[in-house]
Amino acid sequence: MTPEELRTWRREHGLSRRALAEKLGVSSGALYWWETGQRRIPGPLVLALRYLHGCDLDAAKKRRRRAVERAHRESLRPRMPYEDKFW
Repeated sequence: MTPEELRTWRREHGLSRRALAEKLGVSSGALYWWETGQRRIPGPLVLALRYLHGCDLDAAKKRRRRAVERAHRESLRPRMPYEDKFW
């Protein structure tokens, strides 16, 4: 779930940040960080919200698998010696 999806879901259900934070047992500041993308939304919370949101978990798993495979391919890419240096 992206920060935008979380914000949209909260608004569609008529919840304020404070109300949703209380239901989730977190601070409203944490919810703000998640909605603005300043912090990653914790994995278990993502699964719970996706279930409530009606997102396709299989599609989410496929997106995650593709991202992991892409990161793995990038890690195998040959690099020039100067690429890792900080100038």
